[in-house]
Amino acid sequence: MLPAEHRYQVLAPLLSSIRLWPEEGAWSLLQGLLAQLDEDLLRNGIVASLRRRGFGQLSVTSSSQWPWTLRFFDERGALLIELGVWLERLGLQAGERLRVLSVETLRLQHPYAAFERPRAPSQAHPGLGLARAFHCLLGDWALRLGADGVLVLPEFFHTACIFAQHYRWLDAEMEQLFEASKRDLLPLVADATALSWAFEWGLVRRRGQLWRWPNEAMLRPLGPRAELLLQQRAEAPLLECSSFELDEGFQRRWVALDG
Repeated sequence: MLPAEHRYQVLAPLLSSIRLWPEEGAWSLLQGLLAQLDEDLLRNGIVASLRRRGFGQLSVTSSSQWPWTLRFFDERGALLIELGVWLERLGLQAGERLRVLSVETLRLQHPYAAFERPRAPSQAHPGLGLARAFHCLLGDWALRLGADGVLVLPEFFHTACIFAQHYRWLDAEMEQLFEASKRDLLPLVADATALSWAFEWGLVRRRGQLWRWPNEAMLRPLGPRAELLLQQRAEAPLLECSSFELDEGFQRRWVALDG
């Protein structure tokens, strides 16, 4: 089975209210972005930001397998940036299918910096402070490709908080659950990263039951068709005001991680 086909089989039972389909000709369309890559990096301030951090000459590779992935390396061959995207179709269970630029991987890391605060789950190195610049770059690419929006599946709570500035949950119930978890749990922890660890450790409960961080999609709409799709989401019943809590063992594990 091809990796892209595996993606749709895996995601189908996990996404609550949407479906994804492959986009014909996606590979050649994405490869076409390479022609303006240098200009895109300059215009969005990515090159200048990397130079301020001491990185000079960069080398860039693109993948020959799904997903279409760019990797940026410094002069010593250390990985700084990994961006994997795919072009596909998005729709509700019934209705029109929109073209979206889906983000599979976004890794922005400073391989020589030391952590000044506890690392996030799956984080090997501190970040580069380029999240906003890549948010703009992805929007530029999506519009150039004729996409209606940018799609992400936040792997962790703290990344969902970052995306939530410009993206919206495609599942209306997930939107309520996310807001409820912020309201109930963020006052109990140091920051969103700490709460990501709580989910990762299996220490979050809802109505007394273990609640794992779900695989749900967020969309950044870039036109009226995407806005309309968001308006057409199924209504979700209002959740009770307070429904999330942390297990008592969280503080002990967090202090140990914080060191």
